[in-house]
Amino acid sequence: MRYLLLTLIFLLCFAPTLATDYTLDETCTLADAIRAANADEERGECPAGDGADNITLTADITLEGELPRVLSDITIDGAGFSISGDEQFRIFYVDGGALTLQNIHLTGGLAHNEVSFTFVDGVTGRSKSGGAIIANRGSRLELVNSRFTNNVAEAYGGVLDTWASEIIIVDSEFSGNSAANGGAIGSAFSSVSVSNSTFDGNIAAEVGSALQVFNGSAHVSDTQFTGNTSAEDGGVINVFAGTVEQSGNTFSDNVGGDCAGCE
Repeated sequence: MRYLLLTLIFLLCFAPTLATDYTLDETCTLADAIRAANADEERGECPAGDGADNITLTADITLEGELPRVLSDITIDGAGFSISGDEQFRIFYVDGGALTLQNIHLTGGLAHNEVSFTFVDGVTGRSKSGGAIIANRGSRLELVNSRFTNNVAEAYGGVLDTWASEIIIVDSEFSGNSAANGGAIGSAFSSVSVSNSTFDGNIAAEVGSALQVFNGSAHVSDTQFTGNTSAEDGGVINVFAGTVEQSGNTFSDNVGGDCAGCE
């Protein structure tokens, strides 16, 4: 009896972490893989997800419509391939899930539809934000060794708009993205960490050509900011009612100042 009990405890403590690995092809599409991972059920020709799931691209993808929202724990390895929003669609919406994007290129994303964010005091509208990605409602987003080019939002975050979420960015490039505020990233009530990355040629029609922080925090280290443009002396980094810690960053040939509102 004691042996059986010890065996059971060992199996429970050291059971392998469950996951499903999706390799995309003509039968298992990216949209169906996300649906299967979210629901832990078969979708199309994609098997059921199981725990934290992994999706690997095998070719470039041009979207013909918006992808399903990410509601679970998913890692997408681009394997050097790209996903294009075709200058029509936002690419990812993380809605309370956890998404890791690695070795991927997101381009041509467009925040064309109006979205609303639910916060502690009700619904707060954020129209046409997050050209390539939205992270919302306690989501976690990691961007690793990836590129983000020519994404557009009318309001906040040419690449990424985040609300009440955790963002980690490592070894990534943001180039040629634009928005009214936060040419690359718009962050509200969120925690953002950026390291060993580059921001080049991003544009904010108003403030924060690379990053805007509103009522949140950011730590930016060992990152290069070159040729970014914001109006109104809005800064490459713009902070309003938040905090930004910096170390080891370099700024060159930017228009509108380096950091507005930084301590």
